[in-house]
Amino acid sequence: MNLLSRQQRRLRAQLLRGWALLYLLANLFVLWEMPIRLTTGYELRGAAQMLVWAAAGMLVAGVVPHLFDPRTRREAWYDLVTSLPLDLLLPAGTGMPWAALRWLRVLRITEAMHFNRTLAHWQGRSQLPPAAGRLIRLVFWILLADHFIAIGWIGIGGTEGTMPASPTFSEPFSRYIAALYWSTTTLATVGYGDITPHNDIQRLYSVFVMFTGVGVFGYVIGGIASLVANLDLERVEHQRKRILVNAFMSQRRFPRQLVEKVNEFYYYLWSHRIGRGEEAAFAELPESLRMEIALFLNRRILEKVPLFQGAGEDFLKEVVQLLKPRLYMPGDLVFREGDFGNAMYFVSNGSVEAFSESDPVLPPILMMEGSYFGEIALTEQGPRTRSIRTTGFCELYELSKDVFDQLLAKYPDFKAHIDETIRTRR
Repeated sequence: MNLLSRQQRRLRAQLLRGWALLYLLANLFVLWEMPIRLTTGYELRGAAQMLVWAAAGMLVAGVVPHLFDPRTRREAWYDLVTSLPLDLLLPAGTGMPWAALRWLRVLRITEAMHFNRTLAHWQGRSQLPPAAGRLIRLVFWILLADHFIAIGWIGIGGTEGTMPASPTFSEPFSRYIAALYWSTTTLATVGYGDITPHNDIQRLYSVFVMFTGVGVFGYVIGGIASLVANLDLERVEHQRKRILVNAFMSQRRFPRQLVEKVNEFYYYLWSHRIGRGEEAAFAELPESLRMEIALFLNRRILEKVPLFQGAGEDFLKEVVQLLKPRLYMPGDLVFREGDFGNAMYFVSNGSVEAFSESDPVLPPILMMEGSYFGEIALTEQGPRTRSIRTTGFCELYELSKDVFDQLLAKYPDFKAHIDETIRTRR
């Protein structure tokens, strides 16, 4: 029953996402097609007519449910007025005030604010960097402004006399392409002179667009430069840290070999994205959710350890909270044979070599990612039986005996299982 309910919820979520995407596309289509039709007066026929009616129907259907919600009722009435296809229901050429009602639907442009929130919402649920998301929204607003400036140019007759003798597209859309070309060149530069104003209204409109273009162009160039520079703040911070460290080592005249080891360490940190502050990133999450994240990241390692086989979900969630990350350089000793054992280790990345210093005849044991060692220290206090040395850069998780004993005090029934596993492993 729970599985069926979960599948139903997943299917419902997928249907809602699909509907949200279709609703967004319908809004974009209406904002593109409707102003062109109002300014050029072309007649809908065939498949184009069906598509326009379908988009209008989707907008109305999307608004109606919100009319019954007190929290969204006021905004829903406004959306309903701008969603009703009055431009389709009232024929072209009608006098005032019917003509004004046809143009009332242009207020649908306010829906662009919802697009901006939708884009921001999708960015938050995706893995896009914040700067990339802002860049996408900036491009959206530029394209929308370019589109409506082109519509205004058509409305004041700016495309008269500029149509090609044999247009590729139908006349209304070919006129829109000419207006869009004029709008883009005027916003980006000052135009190329192939489409020019012919009366005072068109000249004043051109002056307004040129001044707007100068400001927009400067803002866009500065904004894009800033966004691109901030696309990878981690790289900038990493390079800044490297410069400071190298300057310090140069000032103190560190030996070349030590400098190379330090730089090799920082290169490894960057290439493997270590030290990115995962704990700080998830610090605001509830403890239960942090436990789930930690268990997701480390479950594969814990499941390989006989000590923890048969452990309940609650026990594993608490174990992963106790793991401490440790990073070792190539050739580092994790511990030496004869040292007092006070922790066990899990190999998260890289490999280690277990060898005996007292008995060189014993062959070394290579332990790769997913392996573990030192688990006897969790139940017994005694010396290490072998030394552990890293074979390269190695990332380990450490589980100390002190914190593990505190955990066992909460789960006394599980301690008998651990004692039996240790006896078997011997």
